Amino acid sequence: MSIVTNFMAVPNRIAIGCEYLQFVGNAGASSEDFERALSPLKVRDEQGGTSIATGVLKELEDLGLASAGEDGNIRLSEAPGTQRRHFASWHDFLVPYILRLLVFHDVAAEHRQRNVPEAIAWLLCQDSTRPVRSGEHAELLAKQFEPGDFEVNLDNDSRFQNLVYWCTYLGFCESFASPGDRSGRCVADPTRAIRRVLPEVFDRMGRLPIEAFVTELAERLPVLENGDVRESVERRLRTEYQRRERHFSQSTSLALRRLELAGDIRLFQLSDAPAWLRVSGAEIATVSHIERVEAAT
Repeated sequence: MSIVTNFMAVPNRIAIGCEYLQFVGNAGASSEDFERALSPLKVRDEQGGTSIATGVLKELEDLGLASAGEDGNIRLSEAPGTQRRHFASWHDFLVPYILRLLVFHDVAAEHRQRNVPEAIAWLLCQDSTRPVRSGEHAELLAKQFEPGDFEVNLDNDSRFQNLVYWCTYLGFCESFASPGDRSGRCVADPTRAIRRVLPEVFDRMGRLPIEAFVTELAERLPVLENGDVRESVERRLRTEYQRRERHFSQSTSLALRRLELAGDIRLFQLSDAPAWLRVSGAEIATVSHIERVEAAT
């Protein structure tokens, strides 16, 4: 089970579970008290026979946020409980905490989120000019991979919707619904995720060559270009869907353009400098250097 398959453990419930365990303090809470707090009406999943609280607790434990003590009571794990004090809210803490857990192969596997990084990377390979409607993902997977080449189990709409839900929460896509469209659509767009790591990427440097920027970004978000997760997915794509060398994908191109328009960064093309191509729909631009505006002023 993972955040993709555990339909009960959506981000707001994870945050509520953490808040409740923080409220009860060091004494912790019995599983019955935890269930009563999160599932007062005892709503049960028809397939698994478990309550909402059971699903949330399972994910809290897998994500390293909570654990049961020798007395059987559930408590916040020590590190997250301590680190949370430096954030204004559980939401502010959980986004960067869970982001790290879901983008690195080894960390994800350690927290029972195997293949989730690949699912995120695959979504970021999609054309941002063509929003993906829930239910269309199966057709895209069939077109883009040979049978058996993509191990992530997104075999139904609910799992895809859960992936989109979490990717939206973590800043890898934007989702929306139009009138009469109950299923909704999503646009691959890592703007918010990239903005979050910009201070680390630049590390007091005002300007970086684009190759250095891509390398630093991939080290922190390996689901993006040149990251090991992204490369493992791109290698398995059918040839016609593979990204060309030194080309940003549509999703990263969109994010860079949005960050530039928002005043977070400046993109440059210096003469004779090695460059990458940013492709946004029909617009193609070369980029050799990137400057973080905050660091430069």
